[in-house]
Amino acid sequence: MKNILYTKFFNENINEDVNIILSPQFYWIKKIDIKIKSLNEAKKIAKNIFDLEGDYLFDAIKLDNTFFAIAIDKNLELNIDKKYIKSIHLAQIELFEYDEINIDNNHQLKKIEDILFCFPSYNPNAKDIKDILKNIKLSKHSINLFNSIELDKSIIFSLSAIFLFAFLSLSGLIFSYKQIQNELINQKQQLKKYNLPLTNIQLDSILSELENIQFNNILLKKDLKFFTKTPLSKDEKFLLIQTIQNGYKIKIKTSKNLNNYFKQRFNIKSFSLKNSIYEAELSHG
Repeated sequence: MKNILYTKFFNENINEDVNIILSPQFYWIKKIDIKIKSLNEAKKIAKNIFDLEGDYLFDAIKLDNTFFAIAIDKNLELNIDKKYIKSIHLAQIELFEYDEINIDNNHQLKKIEDILFCFPSYNPNAKDIKDILKNIKLSKHSINLFNSIELDKSIIFSLSAIFLFAFLSLSGLIFSYKQIQNELINQKQQLKKYNLPLTNIQLDSILSELENIQFNNILLKKDLKFFTKTPLSKDEKFLLIQTIQNGYKIKIKTSKNLNNYFKQRFNIKSFSLKNSIYEAELSHG
């Protein structure tokens, strides 16, 4: 079966079954720089990484121990008869091992900070996409094109199972937390009758710790939602969001001073705006 790289300037007449690799021109991708432990966590926050209008499919992938968030327009239409499309893949995954690939005499895929982009350039020393496509072994990560683009059925079933398990686990944790909280409060009231201050203090400490965990999780979710609403134009983007003590270190590609926006939620400990890069350290107090 033939493998093709589909770009905005693709003009072949396809009348046979093909596997499509989508050029970066057809999807949004951002590196997830906040600390997360698993791909499941990355998938949960992928939507919050972008600020897009429209109907998008959000996903996350892991490459070389780095997590990436991806957004694809669900209404994307390809100039190939759907009956010939057997699978659709992403260039970021399938061609990640290459730093530079010639698409034709005028265009290249180049990797910049681990993300593949499409540029109008040519390097005679770079690999040619035609040679790569002949021998490429495609990954299992694919999307299907019907009336819109969506994850393939196997991934949908897997994600459904994962989300169901996560929901049940979270529900169980919340129920357990409330049970423990109520039990500790009851024990505290009982111990007051016997005037046992040491044990009383220990119970207060445990209860406080549980409340802090819940508070921090809610705070992180609100912070991420706030970051996704940062007023950036399409050519501006986050380069770094890193958690530090009681706050974050951020780096954004922009020529704008964003202090007035971030002051709405954080204290700005320090900031700089040089060479169209805005950097700041933000804290909650």
